[in-house]
Amino acid sequence: SADLNLKGAYRSSLHPAFSVSGSSASNFSTLTKMPYTTHGTHGVNQDGFDNANDRFVAPVDGVYHFYVRHWYQSGTANSTVWLYFYRNGSQIKEVRTAYGSSAPGEYVTVQLSTTVFLSATNYIEVYGQSTNNALHPSSGSFHTEFSGFMVC
Repeated sequence: SADLNLKGAYRSSLHPAFSVSGSSASNFSTLTKMPYTTHGTHGVNQDGFDNANDRFVAPVDGVYHFYVRHWYQSGTANSTVWLYFYRNGSQIKEVRTAYGSSAPGEYVTVQLSTTVFLSATNYIEVYGQSTNNALHPSSGSFHTEFSGFMVC
């Protein structure tokens, strides 16, 4: 017997979903892979999230949705911050935010989301960078999130 959806397509018994939070809070400028960790019950089901490599690895072919959010304190005027999604080592999405001559004194948020088809074993990673060493991502589940789930 097979598990079929209403259109007759095979449906996996795996329904991967995960939610992890930032595990580092240090300033950097160069392109850096963002580190993540689970915090108690903050993590969802962790299907497919590889803690050793800070990436999601698709357990089955499908369409997946991903979201990343980082609070950071820019504190640096005339600076730009970027977040990227990388699939299998190549950039697929980017978001940037820039500050002119007066940077906010409070924490600010940068967010990015995408929906993408992944074959089994494809992986998604999050990278960040900034000018003037402005990116200082906050750690912890209140301030950062990298999450995703299989849509179909």
